[in-house]
Amino acid sequence: MKHTKQDVIKAVVAGFEATMSSLGISEQDFFCWCKKSCISNEHDAKQLDVSAQEIIITALPIVYSNENKLSLEKGLILSRKHEIWGIQLLPNVIVALKGKVSDASNSTWQQMKIFAEKMELNGKCGRLPSKVLFKNQWGYLERKKLEATIAVLALEKVEFGDMPNYLWCQEECNASLAYYLCLENSNGGWVAKNHTNQFIRAVFEF
Repeated sequence: MKHTKQDVIKAVVAGFEATMSSLGISEQDFFCWCKKSCISNEHDAKQLDVSAQEIIITALPIVYSNENKLSLEKGLILSRKHEIWGIQLLPNVIVALKGKVSDASNSTWQQMKIFAEKMELNGKCGRLPSKVLFKNQWGYLERKKLEATIAVLALEKVEFGDMPNYLWCQEECNASLAYYLCLENSNGGWVAKNHTNQFIRAVFEF
């Protein structure tokens, strides 16, 4: 007797249902398992896609952007070079590539403060960094790590710009004056909030 494709399918389904019944598996349990399995496979596929991306490990983490939302990766992901925003200088402190913050060198203290507050990293809004934080944590080793990271970016034709020097700090002297810091030697001072300087770079804390 010749069996049609439909007969074969019915026999397979009947056998499958009999197996489920003997194992005490209900139809609802089966579909629930299928759903979880699909979600798990989708997650594994995404993880595989990320791991398959070519990445160059850098001395300092690289900051990537999606509009005003930032994220950190352990190195330079070649397929995401166009998303690179900057470099993490210290834990929770980042510096922007030259040009990523429009006209940063001509930004006053207030303008840079407003821009920092628009940025988001790990669900936190940015702010200008504390001068105390740099006094305590920034030194020769950190500077060398930054130089090494900039060198890797340069090899892959990602322009970081000149070594960041001056940056605005969150501390204020009064209504007219705010502190700035020089990364070269961690020294600084205070200056009028409406002051601009061609060497000022966008550095934010989160």
